[in-house]
Amino acid sequence: MLLVTCAAVLLTIAVGGGLVWWIEASWLPADRRMSGVLDAVKIGLSVGAGSGGVFALYLAWRRQRAIEADHDRQERALAQQRSAAAATERDAEARRINELYTSAVDQIGSDKAAVRLGGIYALERLAQEITGQRKTIVNVLCAYLRMPYDPDGAAGERQVRIAAQRVLAKHLSPGSEFWPEMSLDLDGATLIDFTLSGCELADASFVDAQFVGDCVFDGTEFAGDIRFDEAEFHGSSSFARAEFRYSVLFNNTKFNGTTGFSGCEFHSCSFGGAVFLDYANFSGDGSKTVTRFRGIADFSRADFGGHAVFWDSDFRYDARFSNATMRGISDFSGTVFHANAFFDNVMFTHESRFRRTTFHAGESGNAVAVFGHSLFRRGADFDNAVFHAAAQFEQTVFYRGGSFNGATFDREVPENIRAFLP
Repeated sequence: MLLVTCAAVLLTIAVGGGLVWWIEASWLPADRRMSGVLDAVKIGLSVGAGSGGVFALYLAWRRQRAIEADHDRQERALAQQRSAAAATERDAEARRINELYTSAVDQIGSDKAAVRLGGIYALERLAQEITGQRKTIVNVLCAYLRMPYDPDGAAGERQVRIAAQRVLAKHLSPGSEFWPEMSLDLDGATLIDFTLSGCELADASFVDAQFVGDCVFDGTEFAGDIRFDEAEFHGSSSFARAEFRYSVLFNNTKFNGTTGFSGCEFHSCSFGGAVFLDYANFSGDGSKTVTRFRGIADFSRADFGGHAVFWDSDFRYDARFSNATMRGISDFSGTVFHANAFFDNVMFTHESRFRRTTFHAGESGNAVAVFGHSLFRRGADFDNAVFHAAAQFEQTVFYRGGSFNGATFDREVPENIRAFLP
């Protein structure tokens, strides 16, 4: 403040003195010089006062800048402290999670069933608490189930495996404890009375898996690619109303018990070389729901040891049963084929039914219904079947004749079928 005052006084003296000197030395008359001097003094005082205000504003700005700079330094220091504290807290949390995870994994590697069981539930609690750990823990549970299993081995292992399966089923089912977008890798696993009913999962692989006891996938939604190639179902298996949104592969899969795919939704499926030793149901589920094949359905080389029921099913794209074996009753009554239907080189050893079956010509109008080189050992019932597609029965053998009562053909009737028409 003293600096501002001194500067203002000096500026006042300089301006006022300069004006007085100029007036005294000027050409003004003597009687007007006195009033001029007074005016000069006033101007000098005004300039001094204004200059003092300018200097005061400048110093106030400097003080404000200094205060703001100090505040910024304090804020940066506080932010650094907070960041360091957060990093320390994250590190501590990461160490805690790592310790819990390591401890649980160590537990499931124990030779004592009770300790392994505790490890399974410890992993479940950790996954439920820490969202980012869920996929890792699901992978650990799958890895445990992929380990070799000896039913006659250590006591308690069966209960541990069932517990791991139940943890997966519990958290793959939509609800308050749902773990979304999980994938399962259970290739070669031994699964006991396995059930994922009503669950939702992404990709899943069960290649070469062994399903011991009954297996249930009723109402399960598979959002990704699914593989059951080379798997074996030792008991009954049910996939009623399951939805396969992408491809599902059952190539060379063996079904020892009854198999149910009633009311399923397939978008692309392959049962190439699959073996069904008992009843196989691909029909509707008893309500208005029918089994729908929205992509190519491949049953080539499949072996149906029991009855194969496909009545009222809906095939939107090619249906391929080439080189299949039907050892029991095969029933396609009411089934609708919207594209090519291939039943060439099929062995029908029992009664076969295609009553009210519709073979459409497809979007191109060139679809075919092929039964060439097939063998019908017992009755072949095509009553009221509708062939919009071109029917092909070249070198087809009917051991006990065929029935085509009420059947209609939009294209030329195959020569070896004319004898069966009324």
